[in-house]
Amino acid sequence: GHTSKAYAIGYMAPVLAGIILAYKGKYLWGGLLAAIALALQIEAGHLQITYYLLLIIIILAIVQLADAIRFNTLPHFFKASAFLLVGAVLAVLTHSTNLYATYDYGKDTMRGTPVLSKDVADQTKGLDRSYITHWSYGIGETWSLLIPNAKGGGTAALANHPALEQADRGFRQALSQQNAYWGDQPGTSGPVYAGAIVVFLFVLGLFFVKGKYKWILLAATVLSILLSWGKNFMPFTDFFLDFVPGYDKFRAVSMTLVIAELTIPMLGFMALYGIFKNPELLKKNRNYYFIAYGLTGGLTLIFYLMPSLFFDFFSQFELEQFNRIRETNANDAAQIDAFTAQLEVVRAHIFKADAMRSFIFITLAAAVLYIYGQGKLKQHWLIVAFTLLILIDMVPVAQRYLNNDNFVSKRKVEKPFQLTKADQEILKDTDPNYRVLDITKNIFNDASTSYFHHSIGGYHGAKLQRYQDVIDHYLQAEIQAVLKSFENNPTLEAIDRNLAKQN
Repeated sequence: GHTSKAYAIGYMAPVLAGIILAYKGKYLWGGLLAAIALALQIEAGHLQITYYLLLIIIILAIVQLADAIRFNTLPHFFKASAFLLVGAVLAVLTHSTNLYATYDYGKDTMRGTPVLSKDVADQTKGLDRSYITHWSYGIGETWSLLIPNAKGGGTAALANHPALEQADRGFRQALSQQNAYWGDQPGTSGPVYAGAIVVFLFVLGLFFVKGKYKWILLAATVLSILLSWGKNFMPFTDFFLDFVPGYDKFRAVSMTLVIAELTIPMLGFMALYGIFKNPELLKKNRNYYFIAYGLTGGLTLIFYLMPSLFFDFFSQFELEQFNRIRETNANDAAQIDAFTAQLEVVRAHIFKADAMRSFIFITLAAAVLYIYGQGKLKQHWLIVAFTLLILIDMVPVAQRYLNNDNFVSKRKVEKPFQLTKADQEILKDTDPNYRVLDITKNIFNDASTSYFHHSIGGYHGAKLQRYQDVIDHYLQAEIQAVLKSFENNPTLEAIDRNLAKQN
C-alpha cells in the first residue's frame, strides 16, 4: 500500500501539468499529457491518492471557470475541458475492469453501507466516522511542515537520544523508555515535513506570485490541512463526510497532507522562478520579502526562544495517563511531577533543536535571495545554492525515517519471519482444522500469524462488512472471554475448562 501510494503521488504533478497546459491553449498536448499521467496514476493502484488529486482538479476547474466568465473566454474553457474530459475517459477506460470490480466489491465491504445497525452518530454511508478519523493530524502538529520535530518525529522510545543529556541523571533511565513522539495520533512513522526553505518560498509566493494559480494552490493547501485535522476539527470533517461523495470511503485523514506536500513546493518554486527571471522583484517588494522571512524564520526563532509559551510537550493520552497515576498514587505525586517536568525538558530540547535548524536554513535561503536581488550573485549560482540548501535540509530529515537500517538482505526478504518455540509446538499438531489466536499482537490489524498458521485474526483494509460484523458483535466478546481464562495464573486444566465453555 505504501509503495503504491508513493507511485500514485509521483504522478499527481504530471496530471496537473497536463491540465494547466490545456487551459493555456495547448489543447492536444495538454490533454495527452493529462491522459497518460492519469492512466499511470490509476495504474499505481491507490485510489485514495487519486481521490485527493481529484479535489485539486475540482478547485482548479472552478477557478478556471470563474476566470473564463470574468474575461469572457468561455469557448476556450469548454474546448480545453473537452480535450481533458476525453483524456480522463480514456485513462479510466484503460483500467475500467479493475475499477468496476473495486466499485462492485466495495459495496459489500466495510467501506460500503453497514449491514447491521450501529451508533447512528458514528455512522456514514461508508466507514464509521471514528474509523475514518482515527489517524487525524493534530492542529499543533501541523507545524511539522516547517519544523520536522514539532511533535517529536516518529513513534519510538527515546532510548539513547542525545536530548536525554538535558535531564537529571537520576531520571534518564526511566525517561529513555518514554515515547519520543508526543502528538495525538495513535502512532506515526514520521512527520509530514515540507521543508523549512520550501515553506519560506511558499509564503514568499503568496506575496510575489500574481494570478489565479496562486489562489488555486493556496486553496488546495488550506483544504488539505483542514481535512487532515479530522476529529480535531469535526464540523469541517462532518461536512465532507455527509455531503462530499466518496470522502467516507477512505480512512487516515492525515493522508490528505499529500496535497499540501505537492502544492506548497509548487507555489514556492513559482516564486523562486519569478525571482530568478526578474531579480528586481526583490527590490520592488522588499517589505513583502521581510514579512515572508518574519512569518517563517522569525517564528522559528521565537519558538526556539520560548517553546513552552506556545506548545505543550505531552499528548492528550499522556496527560490523562499521568493524571490517573497521580490519583491512584497520591503519595507519589511529587515524584510524578518531577518526572513529567524532566520529560518536558527533554522534549523541549528536541523541539528547540529542530526549530533552530529550520531558522538557520530559512536565514541562509533568505540571505542567498537578498544577495541575488542586489545583483551580486549569478543566476547559475542561485540555482546551485538553492539545490544544495534544499538537499542538505531535506535529505537528513528523510534519513531519520528511511536509512540503511530499513533495508534487509535478500535472504531475510525471502523468509521474513522465523519460527518461534510457540510456532514449532503448534506445527507439531498435524490436524489441519485449527486456528491460532495470537494475543501478543493486534489481532485484527496484523497478518504475520498467517505466515505459518491458519489465523483467527489478520488484516484487510476493506474486509467484507459481514465479516466485520462478526468481529464486532461476536468474536471480540469471545476473545475477551478467552483472555479472562488466563488471568491469575490458572492451571492448564482450568484453562481447558474455561475454553470448553466457549464452545
